[in-house]
Amino acid sequence: MNHTYDPHPSRLIPGLPLTDHTITELRKVQADSLADLIPTTHQSKFVKLIFHALHVFGNGTCAALDTDRFLNVMMTLEAFLTVGDGPINQSVAEGVVIFLAVPVEERIRLKKELQRLYRYRSRIAHGEQTSIPFPDLCLLEDLTKTFLLAMLQRRERFASKEALLAALEARRLS
Repeated sequence: MNHTYDPHPSRLIPGLPLTDHTITELRKVQADSLADLIPTTHQSKFVKLIFHALHVFGNGTCAALDTDRFLNVMMTLEAFLTVGDGPINQSVAEGVVIFLAVPVEERIRLKKELQRLYRYRSRIAHGEQTSIPFPDLCLLEDLTKTFLLAMLQRRERFASKEALLAALEARRLS
């Protein structure tokens, strides 16, 4: 019996054939979790925040310039982890690494990497830098995708951005 998914040609996305393999890979990264969010009649503030962040991230992935891509990806993290007071780079760096399933030493290293990447963000935003090293862009994108996945997996735990930030503060102080 052949179980190959064969979408109608009107639903084909150029460059993304929806084969069984593609669907399996999408499930591995839990992209199907997004479908669970869409039909709900009442979306929490946190689910709305996830959709906003995915929109910003998506805009970054199709940006023509790597610097625009970098800024959008960084703004994806900022959407979750900043409130306007306190050092933003510290909030972003600590907020991301808390959700990584890696040893403490690796979290410390990645926090320093994120702080370094955030300095690029500042220089790009203020016109002091016009390019981003491609490995750094890839690192930021990978960390952001991991963070987004963590937010999707924990969407029931947080009713809002404020609840996420309160949980991060409690974890930081414990």
